[in-house]
Amino acid sequence: MLIIYLLSLALALSSCISSGSAVSGMSQPDWVQDPYTRYNRQEYLAVVGSGNTRQDAEKNALGSLISQFG
Repeated sequence: MLIIYLLSLALALSSCISSGSAVSGMSQPDWVQDPYTRYNRQEYLAVVGSGNTRQDAEKNALGSLISQFG
């Protein structure tokens, strides 16, 4: 009985794993990989951040921005 329960739990948890994108079947915009495809290097400093929440993503982007200044 315990084995059936553990197998059911493992199956349920594995079905919750996403493929890595927020919406399956959608690709990321070009500027996510290279922000300068959208923003001119001569006029902008552009960084991209990621995180589980918008606040986490903004903190991550801020860290990337700070690292550009050494």
